[in-house]
Amino acid sequence: MKKKMLFILLVLLGLSWGQILWAQPIIKNPATPRSGHWAGRQLELIKLLSISDEGQSQFFFSFPGRVAVASDGSIFKTDEGALFKFSPEGRFLGSLLTHGQGPGEISKYIHIHLQGDKIWVLDYLQQKLFIIDLEGRLLKEIRSLPSINFFCGLKDNQPLFAIEKWPPLKERKSRLHNIIKKICLFSPETKNLREIFSFSFKRFLIAGGGAMNWEPAITELSPDGRLLFINSSQEYRISVVDLEQGQVKFIFTRPYQRVKHKLSAIEKEFIKKHKAPPKKYKNDIQTIIAWPERIWVKTSTVDPKKGRLYDVFDFEGHYLDCFYLPADLHPEWLEKDILYATKTDPDGSIYIVKYKIANLKP
Repeated sequence: MKKKMLFILLVLLGLSWGQILWAQPIIKNPATPRSGHWAGRQLELIKLLSISDEGQSQFFFSFPGRVAVASDGSIFKTDEGALFKFSPEGRFLGSLLTHGQGPGEISKYIHIHLQGDKIWVLDYLQQKLFIIDLEGRLLKEIRSLPSINFFCGLKDNQPLFAIEKWPPLKERKSRLHNIIKKICLFSPETKNLREIFSFSFKRFLIAGGGAMNWEPAITELSPDGRLLFINSSQEYRISVVDLEQGQVKFIFTRPYQRVKHKLSAIEKEFIKKHKAPPKKYKNDIQTIIAWPERIWVKTSTVDPKKGRLYDVFDFEGHYLDCFYLPADLHPEWLEKDILYATKTDPDGSIYIVKYKIANLKP
């Protein structure tokens, strides 16, 4: 009788919590993609443009940041207390934003989303959102935002934010805790947040404060703002959320050879001090990048000769292709066979690079 009641309760919970990830259809792809002999190739990159701060006095690249490209070819890059703009030919045109606390001024860390002729900018530290045009003119500024963990993108011309809910400090023990991540639509007019979806992931929290990553909480919005791709497992598993319905549409996965994680000295010390569980493997999925009709999955697999392995899926979760890119390259923007990326050399030098991909097909 108890088992029957438990089953009924789980069913009822499943109906009321349509967002529960494990309750959805799972697409189990084969180990090899549909691209046949194309699979596993190294992408042939023909360099068209390279931008660096070498020999420059006008700007300096502090970290890779985010890169966006306008329809006229103008290139934008976030950096420490700046939003740099470059011409399509790579000529520096200035910083559209300056470091400060006044109207239209930013702190060190921002996140941008370019849509048409407008750039939406989230300032994490100052908790404000503003909209500028492609010349940097301030169109709108909204202050006193709630604490935002991530700017997912735009849905129906409204910002989609991720907000994490952690246990209160007094409730934290030195163990794994469930962290709730809420996906919320923000109204610039009313400043209201409307929760669309939520999911949980585990993180090792320390009593009194401090934490260690355990499970990822990757979120990637489709360009049309209709689907959200989520990876909250150390293993190869992606949930596809229909934001119109506010629930998981399906989950997809594929067989994957896990990569062992080598603990650093800092990790070993942390584990010993706080009796934390050691991480045996790297997260299978490092990043999800959504392009029109396709997603690229940056995996934990790195071949010393070929580079980093990327998988390609369609929005229905079918495994279409896989290829290798140089390990020091991070894709930022794709237009047909033109790829914009950031590149970091072993000496720390940072570049914005533009390539033509000669063998992107299929």
